[in-house]
Amino acid sequence: MNNGSNMKKVSAVVVTYNRIELLKENIESLLNQNTKSLNNIIIINNNSTDGTKEYLETINNKCVKIYHLNENIGGAGGFNYGIRKFIEETTDDFVWIMDDDTIPKLNALSELILASDKIGAFGYLASNVRWINGEFAKMNIPSIDSKNWLEKMDFDNAYPRIKKATFVSLLFSRSIIIKYGLPIKDFFIWGDDTEFTQRISINEPSYFVTKSVVIHKILKNEGSSIFEDSSDKSRLARYRYGFRNGYYTSKKNGKNALAIQWLYIAKTLIKLMFFKTTNRYFKIKMLFKGTVQGFFFNPVVEKLQENEGENDE
Repeated sequence: MNNGSNMKKVSAVVVTYNRIELLKENIESLLNQNTKSLNNIIIINNNSTDGTKEYLETINNKCVKIYHLNENIGGAGGFNYGIRKFIEETTDDFVWIMDDDTIPKLNALSELILASDKIGAFGYLASNVRWINGEFAKMNIPSIDSKNWLEKMDFDNAYPRIKKATFVSLLFSRSIIIKYGLPIKDFFIWGDDTEFTQRISINEPSYFVTKSVVIHKILKNEGSSIFEDSSDKSRLARYRYGFRNGYYTSKKNGKNALAIQWLYIAKTLIKLMFFKTTNRYFKIKMLFKGTVQGFFFNPVVEKLQENEGENDE
């Protein structure tokens, strides 16, 4: 991972929490990327309790920079912290962000770099996220205006414009981070990626890179749905963040977006009230709690200065 002077340099940021075996696989795939552009791997350990800290402390590679947090600040907080470290403690050109259960193909980064060369200026580039069986990962399909674009896609020559994407293999330039700030850490989980990518793509053309493939090793290939979720109450309670954060983002994006959010809330409420589901009343409580919190939720978008921390590398 040693770079030539003219090569674009990249920091990967990985946020991890209690998925040690997937994290091992993730780090191995990063270290084996078929490009020398990857200059730093920044691991944010969100106070894991499964031996992750002990494992990370065995890594002897100066390119792997490890930060152990004293509390779990959620995915949003973890990405906020990791991207901040990218700006403050490296001079790399791009940041490549992902969860610990993201396993990039060995050419995933080189295809993103190739796309950046071909496209020129961009807000962000999103990889082609697949599930373990090769199907599209349903949680990670980016928002594109064209109907049935997945079926029509020319996967050898395609960089379609996108409006939003998830934090599963996205590439941002240093200048874009400086201009638009960090993900909102107060989101904690859910919706931080939607808000952040929409914040950028509303002004900066952003693209889906079909040949940059990563595998998202989630347990089931399905989207997040409070209606279908059969988890216990402790996990279902997280959905209040989704409703709160979604309401904030739609409110910020104007009347049409807010109307769409209200329609989603109404449809979800009807399903929870009249169709068979587990923990019905608790789920309704989380919907109302999150939505009401969204009325008053007004988090700060943090911005950094370029001179906040160049180090000697």
